Formats: sequence, structure tokens, C-alpha cells
Amino acid sequence: MKWLIGIALVVAVIGVAVRMIGGSLPVQHRTIVTRTIMAPADDVWSLISDLSQWQDWRTDVKQVEILPGNAVRVTDSNGTVRYRIEKPAERTLITIIEQEGLPWGGRWIWRVERQTDHTSLVTIIEEGEIYSPMFRFFARFVFGFEGTMKSVLDQLEAAAGRRSGT
Repeated sequence: MKWLIGIALVVAVIGVAVRMIGGSLPVQHRTIVTRTIMAPADDVWSLISDLSQWQDWRTDVKQVEILPGNAVRVTDSNGTVRYRIEKPAERTLITIIEQEGLPWGGRWIWRVERQTDHTSLVTIIEEGEIYSPMFRFFARFVFGFEGTMKSVLDQLEAAAGRRSGT
């Protein structure tokens, strides 16, 4: 019986420590991931900018619903989220989380630059917010902020390679 109480106390202390550390971390973060993809910039841009294609190349995306007013609803392995879409410059796409009540928010800025006729430089900038101290702790110390972006770039690279035959 004493060992059960001891285990419960250790778990409680760890939980409090995780919450306190997470609470001391900033809500906002900015993370940048860049990758050279062996495919022409137009092919890569087409995959990114045509959101109706996302479910064809993003393994986590189950459904994309194009909505009026530059909005889209994306259902993925984590649920359904509504985004506002902006295209402020050539080969730049911004997806902004518009849905309230989520434990996170923010935006991704996608940029595609031509390097050569057959290679592209793709950059994803995440300007995110994590509201839950527990999620902030795990994002910072366990999962990292770059994991999802790197996975999406892996999927994009594979799809662009299939499209361009490289």
C-alpha cells in the first residue's frame, strides 16, 4: 500500500513540475523548416497551393472542404480545423487557424523558391501559439515544434518526385 501512495506522489510531483515548467514557457513560438526538393517549383507550388489536392499527397489529411471567403476546412488525423487562406505574394501561401476553442492556434507560411529548373527550395514558417501549459511542455521538450513540418515536407517531396518523375 505504501508503494502505491509513493507512486501516486511521484506522479503528482511530476505532473505539477510539467505544468509549472510549461507555464513558464512562452505561449507563442516561431519555427522555420527549409528543404530542397528535387522537382520544378511550379510542380511543388501546384501541390501546395491547390488545397483540394492535399488529401492526395498528405497522408494525415482525410478530407478538404473548400469554403467561401478564402476558407477551407481540413479533416486530418487530429480532427477538423477551419483555416483562412491568403496568397500575399508569388508562391507564398498562408494557412491561418480560424477555429476557436483549440488548445493551439497560429499560422503556417509556405514559400516555394526556384533554385534550378529541377529543384525548389520550400520553407514552412510556423508562427504558433500553444495555450495549454502541458502541451507547451511536451511540444518543447518531447515532440519538438518541427516534427509535423518535417513530416509534411517528406510527403510533399515524395508527391513532387512522383509528379516530376524524379
